[in-house]
Amino acid sequence: MKDAQWRYFYHGSMDPEEFRDLIAPFLNPSAQEVLEELYRDAINREGDLPAQLRHARIVYCLQRLASVKAPRPLATILGALRDFPDETDELCSYLLSLCETDADRVAAICGEFLVETTYMTDWQQAWVLRVLSRCVSSAEPTTVANVTAFVSEPARGWLPRLEAARVLAANGTLRAEDARALRVQAPEAYKSDIAGLVAANHDRLAWSESFLDGIREDHLADVVIKGIIDSKS
Repeated sequence: MKDAQWRYFYHGSMDPEEFRDLIAPFLNPSAQEVLEELYRDAINREGDLPAQLRHARIVYCLQRLASVKAPRPLATILGALRDFPDETDELCSYLLSLCETDADRVAAICGEFLVETTYMTDWQQAWVLRVLSRCVSSAEPTTVANVTAFVSEPARGWLPRLEAARVLAANGTLRAEDARALRVQAPEAYKSDIAGLVAANHDRLAWSESFLDGIREDHLADVVIKGIIDSKS
């Protein structure tokens, strides 16, 4: 290659076409770069692509970019979460893949979405909170304070309240009284989830042993608690 550069740039003995053919393999975009561009194009072409095609392209790109933990799309995720609520699960699945490698940026995206977004569906809140539970140690104090308020707000749906409790449990700041109140008030379908999130974080919550012992009479809760604690030991 050094010889080719000398011949083309200095000696002038190599034709432009010959030099182009020589460097062509180094100029082709990588598969990751192609996926990043396809994703960016799909996000920017709302209304210009058939809805099903656009959705399929976003899903295809994000699944593969998540598998290689590609960070470049992070710059678009906050806007995409606000503009395209139907894509929330795919966008958050991508964020989950980067919780270890880009925890600060992922936590910042979740925090800004939760604190500053005017309208959020329960589904969106729950997905973003689930992501935040995986990187809460990197979250700003204002984000954690906002999530704390979620747990005790009756006006919020049960799904985001449950996921907010999961965030606080992972952070070691879920209060025993909040966990007990949530379990008493929760619809039957959510009671075992509350037991599970406390069991999954029992090493972070000083009160967890007494809480879990107190609900083991519920056979489903007992199975959940045993399964989770055994898997962690």
